[in-house]
Amino acid sequence: MRDLYNNVKVKLMAAPTDLVHTDTWLGYIDTQGFEGAVVGVIIGDLTGVDGSNYLTPTLYEASVTPGTASNYSLVAAADILGGFTKVDATTEDVCIQTVGYVGGKRYVGVKAVYTGTTISAGVIGAFAVVDYAAHKPDSGVTLTSGTIT
Repeated sequence: MRDLYNNVKVKLMAAPTDLVHTDTWLGYIDTQGFEGAVVGVIIGDLTGVDGSNYLTPTLYEASVTPGTASNYSLVAAADILGGFTKVDATTEDVCIQTVGYVGGKRYVGVKAVYTGTTISAGVIGAFAVVDYAAHKPDSGVTLTSGTIT
């Protein structure tokens, strides 16, 4: 059957916000009850981006206390399908980058990591898509997300 609508859940992790060259946590997703996750970062028009001033979305994971940044560690390359790439030219912004998470931690977070100081504007947001619910139908499973500080 070609029914994706009833087999995946989509959750906003971070509403698109104008960020200015400051590393920023975009939020997390709680994957409890699901076996598969895709995390996407929405990148708008970046002002001041170049080879020395760029943005790199970065994927993190945690087992406990999802809102606490110190509990997160970088996701190992073996636990990521695809890869986020740095945006270091105006021809690379205004895009959506996605990665698959196949690690075993409950919480998956994403952070906007900036290099340089001349990026003066750029709207960035994040979302997650999950599937492979432990119990079907997954209509009773609540997908949660939140902020990381």
